[in-house]
Amino acid sequence: MCYNIIEGRHHQGCDCFEAMGTTRYDCGMVNCVFSAAHPPVKACATHHLCNKYMTLPVKKAIRTSPYKCALCAARIRENERILVQA
Repeated sequence: MCYNIIEGRHHQGCDCFEAMGTTRYDCGMVNCVFSAAHPPVKACATHHLCNKYMTLPVKKAIRTSPYKCALCAARIRENERILVQA
């Protein structure tokens, strides 16, 4: 089955993943509606038997950061601010 490949930045400090771009892997199967090998819907005699779902996307880290992402860093700062005020 076809699936999306999500390329992005992996933050090692918090294990978050920020998407930067996507591409699609083509499985090349004739019975997959997302494949280039699948005939047009009107020409497909067994369309009701074809795969109409993609597999879960795959995350591919093209950049790696040893720090926390901006959202996690802001959340930690906010929690520290609340603790200091209390």
